Amino acid sequence: MSTFYIEEKNEGTLLTFNKKILYNEDTINQKYPNLVDFNFGEKFFYGRVDFRFKPIYFSNSSIPIKHFKGSQGNGEQIGAASFVVDAFDDLTKQFQKKASIGEIQTDDPFLSTLKVYKAFSDPRRLYDKHLGNYMSAMAKQFKEQKIEVRNFEEFMFHFKELIQRSAREFPFTMAAYIKSKYCPIYATGLALEIADAEYFNDEEKIQKFVNSKNWEFYLNACNSYGFMVDKAIPWRLVADIASNEMLTYASKYGAGTTGQVLSIGYNNTFYEFVIMLRTYMLRVYNMVRLESVLTLEECNGQTVSRYVTPKKYKIADVEGIVSETELLKLYFNIRFVEESNRHEPSKKQKIIRDCLSIRNSRSLLHSLLIFEEIINQPFDYRGSLSYLYRQSKMGIGGKIVLSNT
Repeated sequence: MSTFYIEEKNEGTLLTFNKKILYNEDTINQKYPNLVDFNFGEKFFYGRVDFRFKPIYFSNSSIPIKHFKGSQGNGEQIGAASFVVDAFDDLTKQFQKKASIGEIQTDDPFLSTLKVYKAFSDPRRLYDKHLGNYMSAMAKQFKEQKIEVRNFEEFMFHFKELIQRSAREFPFTMAAYIKSKYCPIYATGLALEIADAEYFNDEEKIQKFVNSKNWEFYLNACNSYGFMVDKAIPWRLVADIASNEMLTYASKYGAGTTGQVLSIGYNNTFYEFVIMLRTYMLRVYNMVRLESVLTLEECNGQTVSRYVTPKKYKIADVEGIVSETELLKLYFNIRFVEESNRHEPSKKQKIIRDCLSIRNSRSLLHSLLIFEEIINQPFDYRGSLSYLYRQSKMGIGGKIVLSNT
């Protein structure tokens, strides 16, 4: 066991806490502002939200995924946003050049010849897997609690109750998932790793990276090509989409500003989810629907038991049961559960009424945009919708998507 830094997972809570403080102190370096703690404060949301704090996910429709040269993970090619790969390729060439003329150590296991071990993971695939697990867990709750439903209306009652109890800790919507600890930074298309090492082993981080003779060159070179380095995981590089260097690479794909990178390369998380929400609910209903349900009925003054067959539905049937208004109300209430619990019930209802009014006067998409701008803002909720909207326009998302450099 290490005397100074975490080396094993089971070193105990107090010892781990104290060693983590020591690691954080020893990796503080004001000289290199591109050494960033992505687990601290708002930086956790880097690449996950836009300037207004609305959750977004990387879509390779306009800015394509490109594969790194000579890198494979689990037999598959590893990729990232195309401009990130371009910048990394040039960074790799710079390491090769300096190594060839003897300006850096050539025998460093990670910081001599750069190789990518991990990068982009499709956020939609990740979320689909998460949602599948969530649905299975919910179906298990129906079974364990012996909840039997005869139709979709009865199912909806219990579905809402289970969501209320679980969604705060385990996100249900894609918007909440993208912002959660369950979604890795690789889903942003901006991150990559140049080592295959244990995240918890701070001793290895210090010995193989911070104490490396190539460490300072590594930080300087990464900064020169528009990369931040994760302080907690020093072999993780994250593209700085506010730096001139990275934006030079992004401009080749029509995204010469931070705003263009976000608007061209990313999609919102909520519109498609709401459109699919009825389908998701029907999927869970079909998972919990039994072949028959025992019911008790009154007949001529006597209680009679009989078995009934729960109804089968198609998506068109569910659309007739759950109107768009009810669908929006359900989504809004789920999002209130998933986000901070600082909203008073009366304010929640006012926000919902106002956003439904916007849907009636404008569109479903516009209603969702306003709602997500409001609910994701880090300020207290008071006053009218106009106040809330003005506050949302003052969003501090720039602190997330703009660099420290």
